[in-house]
Amino acid sequence: MKNLALIFTLFFSVATMAQKELPTVALTTLEGEPTSIQKMANKDGVTIVSLWATWCVPCIKEHPFLMQLSNNQSIKLIGLNYRDNLNNAKKFINELGNPYNQILIDKDG
Repeated sequence: MKNLALIFTLFFSVATMAQKELPTVALTTLEGEPTSIQKMANKDGVTIVSLWATWCVPCIKEHPFLMQLSNNQSIKLIGLNYRDNLNNAKKFINELGNPYNQILIDKDG
C-alpha cells in the first residue's frame, strides 16, 4: 500500500509540474541546423524533452529506458544535449543507440 501511495504521489507531482507551453530557446540540430523546441514538439500528443550530456552518469543510466520508451508511437522524444560538442554527442548516440525523434544541441547551456 505504501508503494502505491508513493507511485500516486510521484505521478501527481510530475503531472502538476508539466508545462503547457515550451520555453523559447534557440537550439541547433545534430546536423548543425538552427531550430527550436516548439518546431519539434508533438502537437497532437505527448512530448518528452530529455536533457542529457555525454558526461552525465544518470543520463547514461536512463538511456536504456528511453530506448524502450522510443517504441511508443504516441510519445515524441526530444533529446536536448547540454554543452557537448557535436562529435561527442554523435559518438554517444552511435555507441548507445538513438531513442530520440530529434536531437537538439544547447551549446550555451
